[in-house]
Amino acid sequence: MKKKKLINILLIGAGIFSIYYIMRKNKASNNVDDDKLIEEAVEFIIPLEGFNPKAFWDYKQYTNGYGTKAKSESEVIDKNIAKERLKQEVKKNLEYLKKKEYYTNLNKNKKISLLSFLFNVGNGGLNNTGLDKTLRGNYTKESIEKEFQKWIYAGGKVLEGLVKRRQKEYNKFIS
Repeated sequence: MKKKKLINILLIGAGIFSIYYIMRKNKASNNVDDDKLIEEAVEFIIPLEGFNPKAFWDYKQYTNGYGTKAKSESEVIDKNIAKERLKQEVKKNLEYLKKKEYYTNLNKNKKISLLSFLFNVGNGGLNNTGLDKTLRGNYTKESIEKEFQKWIYAGGKVLEGLVKRRQKEYNKFIS
């Protein structure tokens, strides 16, 4: 009887260990996938933003590097620091995007497109907006394009740079 009990305890322990091992492996795999996604999103965003080492006023804040908030109006940074800051911002956007009910239904290009969009407009761009509602439903290419095109204004004016950016994000989304 003691032998059977010991075997059962060992089997249960082995089962628990197996579940723990699989969960850790999946978590590590997800982190690798996240890192790759962040890196690809950063590479997509960099040419859209361009690099500016010196801080400058950009509509609502001082910006430098690849469009991240400058620490001061006189800050000057290099490309390595700029890329690291961009990665950190994209990582924050990814954590926000992962909370959306439709996240798991998005392929890699859709995620990259939305990460670029979120980096540019902020998380409010998917906070119960038309785009957010469209993504929650049965959307079409046309409905997505229409929603992207609503985000081409700054200070109430159409900006050509935003028009081009939204088109590139839309093209990435549908590819």
